[in-house]
Amino acid sequence: MEYRKRENIDTILSDFENKHKKELAQYYPRGYCGADKIGRPIYIERCGNLNPTKFWETIDEPTLYKMYYQDFEKVLKHIMMAQSVINAKQIQHSLFILDLKDLAISNLTK
Repeated sequence: MEYRKRENIDTILSDFENKHKKELAQYYPRGYCGADKIGRPIYIERCGNLNPTKFWETIDEPTLYKMYYQDFEKVLKHIMMAQSVINAKQIQHSLFILDLKDLAISNLTK
């Protein structure tokens, strides 16, 4: 709980605006894209399309963390709740897919 307080996670949905979200999507496509047959939200990160040089020119590490915190809070507070209503059962898990197609070590060391 101290970590959530220190990082302002409880208010991150209203306090943090990711001004670089659309630009970052060009360099590192990722996001939620529906639900599987048992109602879990599906999250995909396309690691093979990562352009680390452009990515790090666009965002710094603290902002990246805030971006992830905000995304996961959206899932916990909105997407899982909606899926629970749609499926008439509590949804507490998500499906996380790392798409490694076209991933090369050289992509990670630039």
